[in-house]
Amino acid sequence: MPVYSRPGVFVTESPLKAVVTNRSGRTTASFVGQSPRGPIGKPVLITSWNAFVSTFGDINSSYELGYSVYQYFSNGGVECYVVRVLTTSTTANTASAFVVTHGSSQGLLTATSKLEGVDGDWISIHITENADNDENDASGGSGIIDLTVKYKGVTKETFPGLTFDNDTADTSATIAVNHAVTGSQYITVSAQVTTNHASGVKINAAYATEVSHTLAGGATSGTAAKATAYVAGTEAGTPANMFLLTAENAGAWGSDLTVEVSAGVEVASATTYGTFNLIIKLAGAEKERWAEISLDPNHSRYVLTLLNNYSDYLTVSAVSTAAKHANTKVTTGTAYLAGGSDGTAVLAADYSAALNYLDQVTGDLVINLPGRSASSDVNYALSYASTRGTGFIVIDPDPTALTASAAVTATSAYTNSGYGAVYYPAATVSDPTKTGPAALRTAPLGGAIMAIYGKAERMHSVAKAPAGLSLDLANVFGLAATYTESEEGTLYDAHINPIRLVPGTGAIVNGTRTLALTSPDKFIPIRRTINFVKARMKTITAFAVFEPNDVNLRTRVRNVVEQELRGLWGRGGLKGNTSAQAFYVTCDSTNNTTSTVSNGELHVEVGLALQYPAEYVVINVSQWTGGANATDTL
Repeated sequence: MPVYSRPGVFVTESPLKAVVTNRSGRTTASFVGQSPRGPIGKPVLITSWNAFVSTFGDINSSYELGYSVYQYFSNGGVECYVVRVLTTSTTANTASAFVVTHGSSQGLLTATSKLEGVDGDWISIHITENADNDENDASGGSGIIDLTVKYKGVTKETFPGLTFDNDTADTSATIAVNHAVTGSQYITVSAQVTTNHASGVKINAAYATEVSHTLAGGATSGTAAKATAYVAGTEAGTPANMFLLTAENAGAWGSDLTVEVSAGVEVASATTYGTFNLIIKLAGAEKERWAEISLDPNHSRYVLTLLNNYSDYLTVSAVSTAAKHANTKVTTGTAYLAGGSDGTAVLAADYSAALNYLDQVTGDLVINLPGRSASSDVNYALSYASTRGTGFIVIDPDPTALTASAAVTATSAYTNSGYGAVYYPAATVSDPTKTGPAALRTAPLGGAIMAIYGKAERMHSVAKAPAGLSLDLANVFGLAATYTESEEGTLYDAHINPIRLVPGTGAIVNGTRTLALTSPDKFIPIRRTINFVKARMKTITAFAVFEPNDVNLRTRVRNVVEQELRGLWGRGGLKGNTSAQAFYVTCDSTNNTTSTVSNGELHVEVGLALQYPAEYVVINVSQWTGGANATDTL
């Protein structure tokens, strides 16, 4: 007997006792895939194509997810959950660096990028002799330089009057290089020389004109990173960083963010920080505009509270706590975010981790991993769906498997499971990123098929097979491979559902098999009906937890469950001429004994008469003449 360790509703499945949503009463589509940007670590409910673009970015040719979600909505999909996949590697990225030398080839310092990964290779440092450098002084450490940091050719930071004397105080006329750049967003300094190799005479010889150095060697070895930028200002007239902007989520996309800062209406004084405005742009296009913001945590438009609660693009941290002053304010200008990284290419383990985030969604889910057909990805997804008990995987084809035999080989390593179905071949579909004759691409149809699942369920019930002439796929202009009827038979014998082009109708799904080899679980409607019922049972009986476990509760539970199943039967989801033939519910003293009641358990047994799909229509045509007949079979 199972041991229950927490209060709640527990649903199990028994052989041949079939076993009937997140969104109450229907299945929800879910996509797990890569996108240019978007939240990580949680499923996001998307209710339209525009909502997807707003959250995860527009279609990107590097990622199949955007195309699949576009197919889903263009085929009548209503809503879906999306989980973004990004590397979960903890391997540190490699920072860019450069050893700076002067004319005598002696090392002056090593500049290292704070932007770990290839993004650091965009940093350059520019050094010139300072106007106050004593060209005749040859004593150690007396050379004075000006240092400018640029990112993608744009000046970001300027550090004038720097010396190589490591003992120089920060408050002196000249500042040691490593002291000055402590607050830099872009570089750190190490191995700074403090000997006469950096004398004024040699500095003059080496940097009489500007010398540029570009950092190099940055590599994306693993971890994804968020882009950041400081918004500069003054604290009582002294230059300072006023707050740190960080991209909402990790990825290279964040390095395309810029923030334009302008003065607000309220002027800074001894009693107020004043106000300022922010315009957030992505790749030059305005996304958000925030007016009359303040550094004051007591202000109704405090920058940290406002952006962290309402911005879809940025978060704020490290806000200055300087004393209020007429010259304590944010400097107008543009802040450029940098350091965003996608990390290394995602692996099967990254998809596995992302799939598990769907545990945050209750109910019955149909799940697609756009463009993923490797057995490592598929089998983990099937295992997840099976363990969940209310999940079903729509599997995309291997785009290189163009023949029936190649498709059979490509799917042969998939688990024998009723919790998933695979569809072949890929198709020629419209590409919304292009126009004209080139506006086509070859792609899997997982998104469109997910929409067909939902359409079949809304028009009929979960027991309706998501296939056939009445459920054609929109925006399909051809198939990557065309199968003969014999080849379709080969595919179907291997539990692969063929996509077929029908003149006058378009592309249709011509199969309703799961990957399970034996009945009844080999039929998609059977498995989906079972999943649906299990999800609904958990939802509609939740009220019974902690109620007095007596005959009244058992009657209430039985009535609720019977009402749900009667509705499913009325929609054609169960077979039988009467409800008594369609299902039964047992929740009485026969399965709720004194022992189970004392253990705090309420047991409900549900039996279903499931609807099997008609896969083969066999018609015998006979010629009858004068008592003799000949028979042909179609």
